[in-house]
Amino acid sequence: MTQIETLLKQISEIVAKEKTQQEEKRKRGENFNIFDVLGLSTSEVRLYSAFLAELLNPNGNHGLCDKFLQAFIDDVVLKKQEVFSFDPQSAKVFVEYDIGEISQNYDKGGRIDLMIQDKNRQTIVIENKIYAGDQKLQLYRYNHYIQETAKLKDSQYVLLYLTLEGDKPSEFSTGKKIFNYSCVNYREDILPWLGKCIGIAALFPRVRETIAQYKLNLEDILNIMSETNKQELLHLMTSHAREVDALIMAQDDYRKYVFETFVLPKFKDFAQQKNLLCVTHNLFGSRKGGRGVFFYRNDWKSMAICLWSDRTGEWEFYMGISNYTDCDMSQFPKIKLDCFDRSPNDTWPNGWKLLDKYSNWSFASGTLTAMIEGDFAKYVIKQIEIILDEIDRNNIKMN
Repeated sequence: MTQIETLLKQISEIVAKEKTQQEEKRKRGENFNIFDVLGLSTSEVRLYSAFLAELLNPNGNHGLCDKFLQAFIDDVVLKKQEVFSFDPQSAKVFVEYDIGEISQNYDKGGRIDLMIQDKNRQTIVIENKIYAGDQKLQLYRYNHYIQETAKLKDSQYVLLYLTLEGDKPSEFSTGKKIFNYSCVNYREDILPWLGKCIGIAALFPRVRETIAQYKLNLEDILNIMSETNKQELLHLMTSHAREVDALIMAQDDYRKYVFETFVLPKFKDFAQQKNLLCVTHNLFGSRKGGRGVFFYRNDWKSMAICLWSDRTGEWEFYMGISNYTDCDMSQFPKIKLDCFDRSPNDTWPNGWKLLDKYSNWSFASGTLTAMIEGDFAKYVIKQIEIILDEIDRNNIKMN
């Protein structure tokens, strides 16, 4: 048996042990998650932004005044910007804060996920990303609003880019401009803060248990392993450093192999059954530019159902109807379809949507496992069927 085979065998034993422990917790009811039951487990606006806003609001129904916000400033904000004065007692919290209609060249307007401001106009702005990809010039627009419209000085604001794992915003979002922002993440920044919040709410059982549920939901998304098993895994990896390096070096080839072996054949079979063409574009090619999969009928001259990622070097995907040629999409009528929850724009004239828990194709997301087990292909095919049905019912012109 090779060293890599030995390593993988030992890792599988740890994973199996973790799975058994999780099943035992489930049987004891420890994994009960009301947010998952209600279908909110990955909703950025309806759960993550709204819940964070409630905790950070000193006038929130939790009844703990500014204690959660003060802990957030101490444990998250000041770790990114050491000198920042903020009065939590006077703070007001805004969700989906409207900064105007998005301009034609995308340099102004939009909705800020979370904005917290005190009586002195000291401001914390949070762009919250769970599975969503960046929007065009999104972070640039928010910074433009802070500096040019609100006219805040550098010492008056903190701009936080919050993601699951600490990803940096793409050039698509920043416009390749240099301005001050800090990357924070749910795994290393928000989870520890939530743990402190649970302690703060020790004598408020309803608040404490709700925060614990929210934290559990987040741990589920992040595939958090128990600390004991994680330490055993890390020790094992350091004992096989060369083999781990080899596995990491092969990750791009592995992603390509998984998709082409377990997903693409199912996509092709489905396309043939529905009289569609299925074409990949730069899916595993250059890291520059967009990548994705197109589904379209022979008589669709320029439009296609797209599984698409436009983040350079990243693997975050969403779905919509756009062009597979170089035609001018701004000329197409903007007719939003019910199957998409995001508004139409010049690129996506019928709107667009995230792939929910399968939006991120990184190794930590669990999407590659879902590809191998077949769940990913089933989900995408179901979404395409829904889109096709709405196209036909509404007689949407795809030319």
